[in-house]
Amino acid sequence: MAATKENGISNHNNTIYADIVRYMPTAVHVWQLEDRQDPRSFRLIATNPAATHITGVAMEDILGLRMEQAFPALFDTPVPELYAHVVRAQQIADLGEVTYGDERVNKRVFMVQARPLGHDSVLVTFEDVTEQKRITLQLGTYAEIVARMPIGMCVWQLRDIDDPHSLWLALANPTANHAARMNLEAMIGQRFVDIFPMLVNTPLPEVYADIIRSGQPRNLGETRFDSDEGKEIVMALEAFPLPDNMLCVTFENITARKLTEEALRASEADSNSLFEQSPIGLALSHRDGTLARVNSAYARIIGRSVEETLALNYWQITPEKYKAHDLEQMKLMETTGRYGPYEKEFLHRNGQLVPVRLSGLIVERHGQSFIWSSVEDITDRRQAEQVISAQAATLQELSTPLLSISDSVVVMPLVGAIDTQRAQNIIETLLTGVASNRATTAIIDITGVVVVDTQVANALIRAAQAVKLLGARAVLTGIRPEVAQTLVQLGVDLSGIVTRGTLQDGIAFAIANQ
Repeated sequence: MAATKENGISNHNNTIYADIVRYMPTAVHVWQLEDRQDPRSFRLIATNPAATHITGVAMEDILGLRMEQAFPALFDTPVPELYAHVVRAQQIADLGEVTYGDERVNKRVFMVQARPLGHDSVLVTFEDVTEQKRITLQLGTYAEIVARMPIGMCVWQLRDIDDPHSLWLALANPTANHAARMNLEAMIGQRFVDIFPMLVNTPLPEVYADIIRSGQPRNLGETRFDSDEGKEIVMALEAFPLPDNMLCVTFENITARKLTEEALRASEADSNSLFEQSPIGLALSHRDGTLARVNSAYARIIGRSVEETLALNYWQITPEKYKAHDLEQMKLMETTGRYGPYEKEFLHRNGQLVPVRLSGLIVERHGQSFIWSSVEDITDRRQAEQVISAQAATLQELSTPLLSISDSVVVMPLVGAIDTQRAQNIIETLLTGVASNRATTAIIDITGVVVVDTQVANALIRAAQAVKLLGARAVLTGIRPEVAQTLVQLGVDLSGIVTRGTLQDGIAFAIANQ
């Protein structure tokens, strides 16, 4: 009787383990080495639906086949011999990235690990990392572009939304080092107040924090300082918000433009030389837009010669959508004597739009009133902003993954810190996944969440309540002992949420209660 009871318990446990393997999101193959001396004698004795999903090969088509029949291209790699070594040595082997493809399996990159089992068998778990590799390569390309940008860039993160002095440096490019006259790249991870103590009591930290809170970009104007050679440097600063309580500050050396403008006002005699040599586009125009004089830099912006440009009217190189705003700037100039700086686009000779930054003032020449304008091509800066925004969007997509492990169960494994913005993204992604998959159970795994505080706990409760409103059950897994203690101390009410210690326990519960 005792033996019968033990056999029953063993069979029951085996059934549970088989169900866990069957429904776990990790792809699994179990190979048996029929001849310990021949790596070609591996035969597939077990697999799961996750492996079918990744490879596209149905379980029933390959189960029981030898490796050379199931996945023939593996014999062009060291994989069979490595599996055989795992069996013989009874040691776990991390194979790293393995690229595989054949007539049935599209060429993909897999992260593979092999573990020894009894009866000369090896348990192989693998994950498709092709998309992750692509994103990593894309991020590397973005990083290279930012590093080579001629515009200085710094990315700051506000760790406490209510404390402007909690800004810390997250990114800086080499141009920023040169402009700031210090190695900012070596200071990544340090606080703003430690890097720039002279700015602690200025409005700048609060301005940065306000940009993050409001989500609105801002022109921070100009700042001047002396270079190591004793020359005055003029920098133009602009800032725009990024996700995760970050902002990007761009600063550009506009010394040449300022010297040009100031010299033109200071010395009429030198104006002709400065006008032609200036790297900034300069133009003298009548009030009706007729161009009286332009320099080569101005003409280059629209892809024309000076002579061709003078044959045009200002309004002919201005897209229709900007005319109303231009007229507003003209009205401002009538009141203040100057306009800008502001940004718009010019029409290039080839039909493309060129982003530019304009400023100007009214001048008197020979008894006539003219508009003196400086125009700067800001294509490089716009590209830099697009690269930073693309990086942030890519990283945000990776921060809230949602996995479907069966027709009715979805899993969201969370890793890292959770702030207000990410908490909202978690809820939106989870609800969309539950609705689109018609899931009855949503598992939220917090094993990888570094800190669980009141904000994180409230976010989890809101997510669970939202899932419940869609008619599904929320299961919270990965609660470590210290996390459980924190939740008790915070007085968090988890009575309406199913909790399990590990993700495997949560999956087993979800499958058992389908």
